[in-house]
Amino acid sequence: MINLNDKQYVNYAMIHEYLLGRFPSIETYDDRIIAKKIGYLTQTSGIYIGDVKFFWHKRGPYSRSLTSIIFNINSDKEKIIDLSKRCCFKEEILPRLDIVKNIIKSKPINISEVYWLE
Repeated sequence: MINLNDKQYVNYAMIHEYLLGRFPSIETYDDRIIAKKIGYLTQTSGIYIGDVKFFWHKRGPYSRSLTSIIFNINSDKEKIIDLSKRCCFKEEILPRLDIVKNIIKSKPINISEVYWLE
């Protein structure tokens, strides 16, 4: 049985992995910024990622609650990855995720990912 927090962590981790091909990381400052931008883009495309509110920061969208989610995912990453392998997206979510994914994939080679997501 997945508890509510784990469910939210798994949902966000799956979205991040679907869009970028990797699970969210807190290893670098840019990794954390990218994770927040992915959350913002996902939420603005109409996909519920939890009770996450954003405000604008000097490097893009920022959310304290999403920051907490990202750190919790990374503190128990193996468990979250294992749980995500047992889950799948609802059919109606995929077209919206694909719109975001196609925007991300159209990134010019000479622009870093963290800036492209802005």
